[in-house]
Amino acid sequence: MKLFKMKKLATKMMTRIQFPLIMWSMESSHPLWLKYQEETNEALQNEEIGHKDDDQNPVSTDNVKIEILDDEESDLISNSEVDQMSSLLDYKNEEVRFIESQLENHKQKYFELQTFTRSLILAVKSDDKEQQQALLSDLPPELEEMDFNHTSPEPDDTSFSLSSLSEKNASDSL
Repeated sequence: MKLFKMKKLATKMMTRIQFPLIMWSMESSHPLWLKYQEETNEALQNEEIGHKDDDQNPVSTDNVKIEILDDEESDLISNSEVDQMSSLLDYKNEEVRFIESQLENHKQKYFELQTFTRSLILAVKSDDKEQQQALLSDLPPELEEMDFNHTSPEPDDTSFSLSSLSEKNASDSL
């Protein structure tokens, strides 16, 4: 008789403790969760009836079955959505890596131009003609492509930009 009550207590514990731990992430409207709630209500009703008939109908706990209802179609949709999101994430990560690489290249070019400009300004301020000539003979690649032969802008003109030699050559060929 004691063994039967221990099995019944174990069944109660499994019904009340383990299922909620398995189902904790399910939404309340999910078919699996609704099935669990229905089975739990039935088990509690059967328990109440079972308390009245404890001595007459022994309940077997050997054949405890957990049935998980799952809609395969919704899984396929969610799996394809997960695959799409994963592909999109991979693509966006690749874009970020490319942009970061471009940013590093631009930072390096900016640093080189900044260093050149500072050196040239110092050479002009100190009126060091040799240093100026040395700097101008070894221009950074970005500056070598620029055309400095046009007239300088008016002092108030802030829209001034340097045109490259390739732009000048393209207009000359027309």
